[in-house]
Amino acid sequence: MKLFDMVELGFGNLRRSKLRTLLTTLGVVIGIGALTSMVSFGTGMQRNVTDMFEANDLFTSLFVSSRNINVEHAMEGDVESIAEAISKPAVPMTDSTLAAIAGLEGVEVAFPEIAFPVKIKIGGKDTRTTLRALPAAMGEHKPFKDITFGRFFESDTARTAVVQWRTLQRLDVVVEETDGGGRTAEEDSLKTKRIVPPDSILGDTVEIVSAALDKENILANPMKAILNPGRTSFKESTTKFKICGIMKSSTAFSSVRYRSGVIVPMKTAEDIPRLGFSSVWELLGRGGGDDSYNSFYVRVKEAEYMAPVREAIEEMGLSVFSISDQMKEM
Repeated sequence: MKLFDMVELGFGNLRRSKLRTLLTTLGVVIGIGALTSMVSFGTGMQRNVTDMFEANDLFTSLFVSSRNINVEHAMEGDVESIAEAISKPAVPMTDSTLAAIAGLEGVEVAFPEIAFPVKIKIGGKDTRTTLRALPAAMGEHKPFKDITFGRFFESDTARTAVVQWRTLQRLDVVVEETDGGGRTAEEDSLKTKRIVPPDSILGDTVEIVSAALDKENILANPMKAILNPGRTSFKESTTKFKICGIMKSSTAFSSVRYRSGVIVPMKTAEDIPRLGFSSVWELLGRGGGDDSYNSFYVRVKEAEYMAPVREAIEEMGLSVFSISDQMKEM
């Protein structure tokens, strides 16, 4: 049988079974469409997550701690794993350790994690939030180089601060800006809030009120401090800053350092009186006394440096966590 005869026979069978041919063709079309949609959805979701990670430079970020405490196990009540982690001698995380990490090839920025609760005052109103200290060098990287209003501070000793847009909103101050959906802040804010242009906030003074141990009062009246610790053991200190930038909150994939209510220069933050710890995890993670740090943040130049830098830090006896590892699992 010739090829032409075979083709003619095939089309003849299709013409005689029109309904079956139509249903078969329709099934194939639906199957291909469904498969294409699933692949497109998965690819799109992967791209969105990847873009969010890249927007915060999370592919080049490492988080270093002295003890490997599994928070997930701790939340589940696994006391044995916590006790085992605490019982192991922790490597002190001091300035010399930080200098050694900063000197590794491929490391661009390395600094200690400094964050503590404060109360901020602007325009006669106050709210509680978290203060975070960052070096001025972070202003060259995402998301800080693209601050919504104003600029990042240019010096580690400057008396300037970057305030979150949401923090201002809690102070009944709404900075005018469209949210990407065509609506303005005026349409989404309550009538009790004060709607202002960015320039009216930039350059304004923000008072940061922090709590610290009143050592002189405790030593002078030890029994009184024991009987009434709330009034005699702590004192408040106020430090004034100029607002140099207003930053919108980043995505849900952002690190906590991008969502702090107020951000100040690293060296300036060291002079702010405060408690020696801000959470129980800092106490558990300390390995060298009051002069040591709880954790370090390390940013490498390119993603290719992640593996060698991580290996070098782990050889120092420190624990290293990378969000890019979680990305691989996802």
